[in-house]
Amino acid sequence: MKKKRYISISLALLLGVLPLTGQICTQNAYAGSSAKLNYTKIWIQKGTNQKLKLKKGKKTKWSVTAGKGVVSLSSATATGVKVTARKPGTAVVTAKSGKKKYTCTVKVFTEPASKSMHTCSMDDYAGVIKRNHVLYDAKGKKVCADALDVAGAGTEGFWVLKVNHALYHYMYKGRKKYSGVKVLSGVKELTPGMQSMSNEPSYVVRTDGTVWKLTQKTKNDSLINRFKVKKFMSGVSHLYCGRAWTGNNNFALKKDGSLWGWGENEYGEMANGKTKKVSRPVRIMTNVMSFTCIEDSWGMDQEGNVCLAIKKDHTLWGWGFNQGGIPEGKSEKVTSPVKIMNDIVFVDGYHNIIVAIDKKKQLFSWGRYAIGSDSEKFLVTFTAFYPTKVADDVITADADVKGVFYIRSDKTLYGCDFHGETPLETRLKTKMKILKNVKAVKAFENFALTEDGTLWKFDTRNNKIKLRKKYMKGL
Repeated sequence: MKKKRYISISLALLLGVLPLTGQICTQNAYAGSSAKLNYTKIWIQKGTNQKLKLKKGKKTKWSVTAGKGVVSLSSATATGVKVTARKPGTAVVTAKSGKKKYTCTVKVFTEPASKSMHTCSMDDYAGVIKRNHVLYDAKGKKVCADALDVAGAGTEGFWVLKVNHALYHYMYKGRKKYSGVKVLSGVKELTPGMQSMSNEPSYVVRTDGTVWKLTQKTKNDSLINRFKVKKFMSGVSHLYCGRAWTGNNNFALKKDGSLWGWGENEYGEMANGKTKKVSRPVRIMTNVMSFTCIEDSWGMDQEGNVCLAIKKDHTLWGWGFNQGGIPEGKSEKVTSPVKIMNDIVFVDGYHNIIVAIDKKKQLFSWGRYAIGSDSEKFLVTFTAFYPTKVADDVITADADVKGVFYIRSDKTLYGCDFHGETPLETRLKTKMKILKNVKAVKAFENFALTEDGTLWKFDTRNNKIKLRKKYMKGL
């Protein structure tokens, strides 16, 4: 069965700041008796806006009657006004039309602390969260409202985090029906790497720092859309899920900067000098600023989790599965953290291809990957056992087996292609200028999001752009 990808974008678009006037008036005739607001309650992400419409409104006065400073109003007419979200909180917008008043409660929220572009691979369908926070499927049918983020893979279902931070799980029930259930409230964010449940438990962190274990129930040996929820640990700021064929490894970054882990530990992912399963959290290291877990290693015989942590002194450390992603790692199983670089502010990667940015905005890449053959006319090779400089003035980057893609300070997207047998040094020095005004890139799906909310699909081969087209608008 052909696999499609479930893509969601949840971004704060930066708008010009307008002063809060408190009351905006428009002069027209008296409102008709059938006047009606299109919304009585809305959620708006900080930095975005929403249009309120008053059907048959006349001589309307628009004002913020509660929560001044949370939102501002502009472009007022007799039948509508633009509401711009300024800061998190709750506000009330009132439309006074003649002798009648109509109110709308506006709740402003911020994005979860995760990347600006989110993906969810599904087996039979794909969809997108648009700017109005409605989740649509591939055919444009509404799945649910108030969606903030989405994750998951497979026919077992997918996760949706609502704007009120309630966690839902949806399962596909035929061509025209999605079944969703609320699993847990107060969830801070979807866990990076979070998949559909299958037979493995998953974990999420709530806004109070508690971690909860989620186990999907079964009936007649089949998964059903019900869950057992149990508190697992506390004091956590972020969670990370590293799933691979080797098993389920999980990591928790606590508020005090300590990193903890539990799971299969087949390649030493728990950094405890062993490769036996760890059922309860063990402390891996302290003074951690950020962490990422890169799973799988297609093209190699084994698959595991490459663990990378940036400490508060900006040193980069690595451990776990090693096919070139951990320089100076003495074996395939690195069971204790190894220092890789200094002055690092960002690290990410995919399938043993690592990208890192230092304080000087220099982009480095290293790792190992090989797939394909001459007969298949698709050959990708990448072998750099030590950090190799790729570019300067880089603000963010992402990697895929096809190449390294990065955004520079001028918001231009560039790429280095890994196809073919050209020496690595030559490929890294050959820069492709792919697209301008880019704010986010996802190398795995070859998607780029531009400042105007347009999603682009691109593809490269032999350091040439083979595809660059608009995929979707209004994100």
